[in-house]
Amino acid sequence: MLLHTAERLAAETASTGGPLTSGTVRRRALLTLGKGLGLVLLGGLLLWGMVCVLYTSPSPRDR
Repeated sequence: MLLHTAERLAAETASTGGPLTSGTVRRRALLTLGKGLGLVLLGGLLLWGMVCVLYTSPSPRDR
């Protein structure tokens, strides 16, 4: 299935008008994967920061 998708994408033309090579398709897939991984890591970092702030700040009951 993945091979079929890669072949279909390779058959399409790029925005420059030239055909997409398998290297271009692979590079686009890796860039998309990298962007997704970066967003997941950024979200995890933000959640970790929020948890740290919530657990280290004094609660109103302690005042």
